[in-house]
Order: sequence, then structure tokens, then C-alpha cells
Amino acid sequence: MLISLDQPRFPGCGLVTNDPAVRDMLISLDKPMDLGPSPIAIAAGNWHLKLGENKSMDLSLLQSGTIIFGRGTLNSGKIIQSATTNGELYGGFLRLDVVPDSGTELYSISLNIGTLPLTGTYMRFMAGDEPLSGTAEANWIAA
Repeated sequence: MLISLDQPRFPGCGLVTNDPAVRDMLISLDKPMDLGPSPIAIAAGNWHLKLGENKSMDLSLLQSGTIIFGRGTLNSGKIIQSATTNGELYGGFLRLDVVPDSGTELYSISLNIGTLPLTGTYMRFMAGDEPLSGTAEANWIAA
């Protein structure tokens, strides 16, 4: 690869080259990545989520642009807790953080919004404990 000081520099990388393959790669790295539009209307509404550990959530989500927020319940066997959620639509994913009113755990959920049911993964965080991960599935509930 030839490097020359009299050639124009590529923005953002500080490197010059005569190699066309390297030049094209450097130019492509400076271009913004198009993740495609997120279908904005899909997130608002009532959702039922199934999580591993025999847990589920019923969430009523509201929306402002790509920002998601709302309330719902976390169901764990016979124990039902109220919960608060917030998140965003980003690059084909719905990302939610759900905290039960007890405040003792956090569920971080990432769902692919390509088709119904939405599928993805979650992680449960508890203070002083190792995080747990598993699969998540969400279905829209007609009001």
C-alpha cells in the first residue's frame, strides 16, 4: 500500500492511500449507517410479554416519536407487581427497561420489530446477584 502526503486525506480517519480498495473502505466507514426506518406506530398500545423463568408482563405503552414509556404489571406465578417502563425504537428493535415498583430488579428487553409476535432477549439485573438472561416474546393485545 502506498501512502503519500500530497494526496487528500479521507475525513475522520487521518490516513491517505493509493490503494482503491482501502480508499473505498475508508470512505464507506465515514458514511452514516442506514438501519432503515423503525415502524413508529407499532410500539404504542397494550402488550403481553412472555419471559423465561415462568414470568410474564402486561404493559400499556405510550409513545412520543421513538421514545417509549408506560406502566404495567410483572407476573411471577401468583405474585403480581406494578411496574414502570421506558425505552426506545431504534434500528428495527424495541428496547425497554422495566422496573417493578419494589425497585429490586431491572428487566432490560430487546425485541425485533420485524413481525408479530415480536421476539428477542432480556436480561434481569438484581443488586448483589448475577444477571440472568433469556428469550422474550411479545404479542399486541387489542384494546
